[in-house]
Amino acid sequence: TDKVALLIGNLNYNYHPGLMAPTMDVHELANLLQQLGFRVVSLLDLTLQEMQAAIDKFLQLLDRGVY
Repeated sequence: TDKVALLIGNLNYNYHPGLMAPTMDVHELANLLQQLGFRVVSLLDLTLQEMQAAIDKFLQLLDRGVY
């Protein structure tokens, strides 16, 4: 079995004030998940279309025995 995680951290949103530290959060969470045996895909500051494409690609990784 494989464990995979997709992390997306966005700093700026059109209708929300700037977030404090999503970049650091993504890096720290990625490190923690890697220590737990996950393969991690970390992406930063994506547009909506880029997020949708990343999720579509990520879903292709989820096969039998992968969670």
